Amino acid sequence: MDPVNVELLIETVKKLKAAGTAIIFSSHNMKSVAEVSDQLLMLVNGNQRLYGPIDEIRSRFGKTKIYLEGVFDNLLIEELPGMMIIPAK
Repeated sequence: MDPVNVELLIETVKKLKAAGTAIIFSSHNMKSVAEVSDQLLMLVNGNQRLYGPIDEIRSRFGKTKIYLEGVFDNLLIEELPGMMIIPAK
């Protein structure tokens, strides 16, 4: 989905949630899942891998660092949240 429609969907789900509606929300975008969910169920090949309150699951996992090596547009990378450029030695 494009960003505008994602935001509309998230706002609609939040309104339904506030009204007491039970919602099953399926997505690969964990930011959206965390924004609208109280509980998380993660399946891998049909098997339960994670289940519980979002905050509890988040507290069990640290932040992941990913190192990219290559030729990149420095301005683009620096604009991404949490990204920083470490010059090669």
